[in-house]
Amino acid sequence: MGPAHHLGRGPARALDHVVLNLIENAIKYRRPGVSPRIRIAAIEVDGEVRFSVEDNGRGIPVDKHEQVFEWLHRGEPGGDGSPSGSGIGLANVSAILTSMDGRIWIDPDWSVGTRFCFALPASERTYELPRPAETSPVTSRDEGSIGSERPAA
Repeated sequence: MGPAHHLGRGPARALDHVVLNLIENAIKYRRPGVSPRIRIAAIEVDGEVRFSVEDNGRGIPVDKHEQVFEWLHRGEPGGDGSPSGSGIGLANVSAILTSMDGRIWIDPDWSVGTRFCFALPASERTYELPRPAETSPVTSRDEGSIGSERPAA
């Protein structure tokens, strides 16, 4: 990740919770027999900071992209008996981001695993994102952008 990113209102701990939840989900819903790979990116565009957390896991069917952010909507277990979700995590993430004047969506064009994208208004406040000890070998197929977004209804 780059150095400091300008973020909108809200405590840094809330952003930590959002990113941690998305990383935990990427690990929880990894594909059997495949080492999980997670990439986090951020870019400032049009007065907001857009983040993406992408993985190479099981993925989420496009028709479920909206439902996963609803309270008590549980993910379904895979055929190998992996656990389903509690129906709280992603709904809580969505509520946190909404309270910070942000939004979250799943990139419908991401084909391997899932790419969660979220955006927060940019401001003069900065939040130093921790640097990992090692950088993931995964690279984005779409450098310079943070996920496709469906048009608002």
